Amino acid sequence: MSWRHRDILEAELHEPKGFTTANNGDSIWRNENGASEWTDREVLPAALNFVDASVAPPTTATGDIYVLSLGASIHANWGSVALKDWVRYDGTSWQVITPSKSILCYDKTLDVLMSYDGSSWNTVGSNTNIANANLTFDGNHYVDLGSNSWTVGGTAPIALEKISFQKDTRIKGSDTSESSRGFCVTDVSNDMIFDVRNNGQIGYGGAYLNTVGHKFRNPNNEAIIAAFDNDGTGGVESFKINTNGSFESEQSGQRIFWSYRQSGQSYIKLFDAGTESLRLNKNGSFINSKMLIGGTSITTGARFEIQQHSTNVSQQLFFANARMTTAGRTGSSGSFGASQAGFECYDTTLNKKFIWNGSAWEQITSV
Repeated sequence: MSWRHRDILEAELHEPKGFTTANNGDSIWRNENGASEWTDREVLPAALNFVDASVAPPTTATGDIYVLSLGASIHANWGSVALKDWVRYDGTSWQVITPSKSILCYDKTLDVLMSYDGSSWNTVGSNTNIANANLTFDGNHYVDLGSNSWTVGGTAPIALEKISFQKDTRIKGSDTSESSRGFCVTDVSNDMIFDVRNNGQIGYGGAYLNTVGHKFRNPNNEAIIAAFDNDGTGGVESFKINTNGSFESEQSGQRIFWSYRQSGQSYIKLFDAGTESLRLNKNGSFINSKMLIGGTSITTGARFEIQQHSTNVSQQLFFANARMTTAGRTGSSGSFGASQAGFECYDTTLNKKFIWNGSAWEQITSV
């Protein structure tokens, strides 16, 4: 069944007064003087989506409507259009209405009402302040920021961040369980970068590990896994954990302590003003200074000293020579020479003390 007024041909329509000079998208209304007046339309027909104009049209069915809200260029398949335009496909090409400031259009995909401010399309209510009073949200809500940003506690983002919190912020967990994630940061592929559990366990550079309180990972294989900076100036770390398993502590840029493993040996080193003063390892420990045992002040001229251990004469400690049998003493000194002069030991077979004079063992006799 045909409806005459609904199906009337365009050529048979009566042309309203002023129609030939009106712009596409204009509508007529009765103004305050009671006269007909053409004006910019306030609401455009709803769009399937607000899209990137540099990408080809998502669909090309007759009657499809889009708004070219994004992009820095126009894809050739859109034809003769401009950025920010409202377009409708007529089966052959895209027909255009250039939006005027304050015009509205509904986005069917995002289920939001959009408003044109003269240079960009924005979700209605997405600009500056949302409200001056406290807000209560019921149900699920989301915001597609697009090219815009959201600043809380300030008036503008600090750099390129989309969401900027510029006041003291608290994130409260739902419980105290290790299994609950209180806060996390992921990359664009949703791989974990920072993982905070509600019981305080944390994963840095990746997900947390349930057997470790604070798990540090090194995703980019940097030479230093973690560095603790004392003054915040950078490059003057007070403590470092390196990829090779070594530990270092520094002060004013100079090394104080260093622990590492190399060529099958473990090393512990202490430094004074950047110079190594003590080394401990299984094949070559040394001290590059004086050593005192059992006291607080070494005697002038002494390199190594054991002082009285206690004021109680019945609780003293003694210096112990290397102790070995005669066979052990003579069997171990076959390669001795002048460099070993001064070596001494206690012979448990003879119950005597011996000293190497540079070429032979001499028994130390009492006077």
